[in-house]
Amino acid sequence: MRITNEYFLGIFFILIGVIFLLKYFTNINIPIFRTIVALIFIYVGVIIFIGGFQIKEENLVLFRTENIEVTDKQPSKLEYNIIFSKGNIDLTNVTINEEIVEVEINTVFSDGLIKINPQIPMKMEISSAFAGVNIPDNTNLNLGDYTYKTPGFSEDEPYVKVKSSSVFSSLSIIEEVVKE
Repeated sequence: MRITNEYFLGIFFILIGVIFLLKYFTNINIPIFRTIVALIFIYVGVIIFIGGFQIKEENLVLFRTENIEVTDKQPSKLEYNIIFSKGNIDLTNVTINEEIVEVEINTVFSDGLIKINPQIPMKMEISSAFAGVNIPDNTNLNLGDYTYKTPGFSEDEPYVKVKSSSVFSSLSIIEEVVKE
């Protein structure tokens, strides 16, 4: 049996009601505000623990582990967010048409991995705030901005432009050659 959010909310409000009744009909001194805050933390912790607090959205990884593969069937401007999670984003099969493909990847309090193909022209603008970002040219970025370009990059031709922001996260960018 899977316990749903409705059961937890019901139990939560019943406990709050019992606390109010105990405080006002007995001489038991119960700090109501602190108790409510503690119950909220317990509720959120249990929901996360049983996996019932996941938000399923195609470009959002929240409280779960997800692998996302970006393909040529997607629009030319993409955004992916990894928040309180672990996410792997595979950019090795991105197809470049006649225009620049823009991809934005944000990691917040998470563990992220971005796979890129060094044969695809790509420019990565990486921003880090109190995070550990490992870049394929052996650069480790903890605080600040950095630009990484794959060997086939040229400003004159279409390419993939990746804007990556990491805040309190760990992000690794690795090169992986795709064999056809």
